[in-house]
Amino acid sequence: MPSRATGAASSSTDAPLLAGGETGSTEINSAYSYGGDNAADNSGEITYLILEYTGARSSADVEHNGLTLNGVGNGTKIEKHLIERI
Repeated sequence: MPSRATGAASSSTDAPLLAGGETGSTEINSAYSYGGDNAADNSGEITYLILEYTGARSSADVEHNGLTLNGVGNGTKIEKHLIERI
């Protein structure tokens, strides 16, 4: 049975950004940083996930996606997911 969640989900880890070795900050709170130099960072596995009623607009310039992955490395596995806003 898939897990069901409402709201937004996010993961921020220490995998490198495209620029390499830099860090970034999340839209939700600039105090939450991510990025680093570990391309093999492993944030775990998510299988059979359903996210409903996700995403939000905090302001004219800031939107939150249903699922945000910041600096997640290639050791992370995400499969069989559904993100919908009903």
